[in-house]
Amino acid sequence: MQDPVALATLLRSPMFRKIVDCPGVQEAFSDPRVMMSLGTDPSTVEYLGEHPQAAEALAKAFPALAAAVTKR
Repeated sequence: MQDPVALATLLRSPMFRKIVDCPGVQEAFSDPRVMMSLGTDPSTVEYLGEHPQAAEALAKAFPALAAAVTKR
C-alpha cells in the first residue's frame, strides 16, 4: 500500500475493523512468537516507519504489536 490516501481510507474502513476484531487475528497478535517475528522483521518495521497511519492504526488495534515494533 504505497498510496497514503488509499491506506488512510482502508484503516478507517469497517472492513479493517472487522479484520482486527477477528478472533484468529486477535489470537495471532497475542502470541509472543508472532509479535517477536513482526517486531524483528525489517520489512515490517520499515513499512510502519514509512506509513505512520498504519502504525497508528495497528497501535490502537493491537497495543502489543505496537510495543513489539517500536522496541529497538
